[in-house]
Amino acid sequence: MPVFCRLLATARHRYEPRRDYVSVNMVFIALVATAIAFDFPSASNLQEQVNRNNPVRAVEFIRRAGLSGRMLNEYNYGGYLVWAAPERKVFVDGRADLLSGLVFLGTMSDGRRWRKSPRLLPDKYHIDYCLLSRQSAISQVFQVLPGWKSVYSDNMSIVFVRSVSPSSPAIR
Repeated sequence: MPVFCRLLATARHRYEPRRDYVSVNMVFIALVATAIAFDFPSASNLQEQVNRNNPVRAVEFIRRAGLSGRMLNEYNYGGYLVWAAPERKVFVDGRADLLSGLVFLGTMSDGRRWRKSPRLLPDKYHIDYCLLSRQSAISQVFQVLPGWKSVYSDNMSIVFVRSVSPSSPAIR
């Protein structure tokens, strides 16, 4: 960008105001404004995009089931959860700076590390339930991890709860 700006700076000296065509500029501005107005998404279209790309039904299930406690969530779901379920604390926010959390995210997504010590993360952070993508390596681990069971599943996401014990009040 700095090089491009430098090149444009020399073009400014050749600017001649008498060569401006106000009416042509107005027509182009009107065409662009019209294109924006016709292409602007409707409220139903925006809702459809939210439903298609986020775990909407899983969050509804979590509310209906009364799941409480500490949640482990998929990185990509964090931003949606902050917006759609502000009453719940997210484990990792998908809107975060990638560089600062690179080591942590590597831990979350590394299937080999999960196979080696799968209980490390949920035990260390006292996780009560998880909202995960069906395709993630971590959800594959939770399906066979002792002490965890799947309580909800759809084509996008899966919810696991820690088996109920005195120290883990996951379901009210």
